[in-house]
Amino acid sequence: MKATTVRFGNPTGGIRYIFQWAESLWNPANAVDIAIDFSNFIFPKPFELIFIVNQIADYKNAFPYARISYTGYNGVYDISRMGLFQLLDANIQTCDTGAIRSDYYHLPLTRVTLKEFRGVDVHPADTNDAIEMNAGHLAERLTQSSSGYVFDAIQYSLREIIRNIYEHSSASEFIFAAKYFPSSKIAEICISDNGSGIHSSLTRNPKFNHLSQRDSIQWACLPGVSGNPLAFSDDHSGNPWRNSGYGLYMMSRLCRNDGDFLIMSGNLTLYMQSEKNIFPVKYNRGTTVRLHLNLGDTSDLRAKLAAYARDGKATARDIAGAEQVDASTASMMLKRDFDVKVLANGRSQVRTQS
Repeated sequence: MKATTVRFGNPTGGIRYIFQWAESLWNPANAVDIAIDFSNFIFPKPFELIFIVNQIADYKNAFPYARISYTGYNGVYDISRMGLFQLLDANIQTCDTGAIRSDYYHLPLTRVTLKEFRGVDVHPADTNDAIEMNAGHLAERLTQSSSGYVFDAIQYSLREIIRNIYEHSSASEFIFAAKYFPSSKIAEICISDNGSGIHSSLTRNPKFNHLSQRDSIQWACLPGVSGNPLAFSDDHSGNPWRNSGYGLYMMSRLCRNDGDFLIMSGNLTLYMQSEKNIFPVKYNRGTTVRLHLNLGDTSDLRAKLAAYARDGKATARDIAGAEQVDASTASMMLKRDFDVKVLANGRSQVRTQS
């Protein structure tokens, strides 16, 4: 029987083309032989690569007897460099006959369990400290720097999105990938978890258990909104890591002012730039966040975060069920604001610098 060929559409039509590809993969569902043709897959971006990996994994889980092969990948710009086939467990040695893009730094596709990322010897109570340190290591690898506005913004972004996974997702693992173009100071970071999704997480809080999926994906990006009903009980505890419901809000503000923001959960995708758009996506699980950052503006990042937090507290007054609290200390602080020490017993300790 001839394999069903699944091709990519025209990427110049915007981000919806990758969702159209997914519909082609699943329709007709349960095809015995599928050939995924990468010949029209021009330049692999982190979000697209992670989406492809997730869709293929979900298809194999749904139809374990299906045989999936890959064609047309030779000549695709550095598709092997980003680690696509390694994460697909496909025994493919690509021949990059196309030009290798060397004008960017990258974090290749990486799947990691939450325990592995935190560190197998790190006590769960020190999870946030470990995330802080490891996000700094990733930011340094991506930017080839350990200081400056670009490093600060990327380290902050990685830390806050990964913290959100640990606090809300009930996930066991996540995938991340990133690219940074130093000439234009543009970065794309994508992180995807296999957790319960935003609607399930947010409606655990009785204040938000009436929300639909469409409402949930929007409310999750508002200030003072959290799925944890006890999130605000330690507002005055002095804990810099306390849950204040500002994580996704701060990230969406940073991206909307300096790029664009995308979050996908359940069967919906929320895309925010100058305007907000919501469109459907089929066969999706967990939550995927894509941050597109234009980091050419080197103004004070700490001042930006403080301004976003002030705006957020004012906005929260008009949101039913939102807590009118200040953003957590961590939500407004950069890596250089922390004094991180690893103790002799393997536990880490973070102190905020005055």
